[in-house]
Amino acid sequence: MSFLVLSCYFLAFLVPSCFSCPANFYPVLAVCHACPYHTESHENSTSAHDCRCVPGFICIYYKQVRATLLVNSTLREFQANANNVRSTLISGIANAAGVDTGHVTITGVMTRTRRVLGPDRAGSLLQVQVSVVGAKRVRDLAGHLDGVVVRDSWDVVPQVMVLSIPPGISLEQTV
Repeated sequence: MSFLVLSCYFLAFLVPSCFSCPANFYPVLAVCHACPYHTESHENSTSAHDCRCVPGFICIYYKQVRATLLVNSTLREFQANANNVRSTLISGIANAAGVDTGHVTITGVMTRTRRVLGPDRAGSLLQVQVSVVGAKRVRDLAGHLDGVVVRDSWDVVPQVMVLSIPPGISLEQTV
């Protein structure tokens, strides 16, 4: 394997033009993924949003944001929503993403490292995994959740929902 090919392989996630996929596929971190059923894309597509519906189907394109957060709470407090910690988290994420709270879903909660909650009690940090559908932006989470979230990381995943058009219905009738 040549130096250029190896360099391109290791840099593909930083330099998207260094990596390409065949028609009907799109890249995610240097791996080609098939477009959803009933869609097709051109060669060198860059995301799932390049997969276009074939006749007879409608595509709805949206972005899903996934976040992993370290939350300053015990598992018991989080599950019981003590001091509104869970509600505050969902509301703050929705505000940072520019969506309604109904677009925020907690997909996982795991107890992490030990830490001190106050002078007389010990607790845990929680790793909370969240999914946000239809995010308009992701910014200033710390400003929305001061003191609740210790650390956060986000990634944006383009999504495509494919719906069939019922027989006898034209696209003009559905708009």
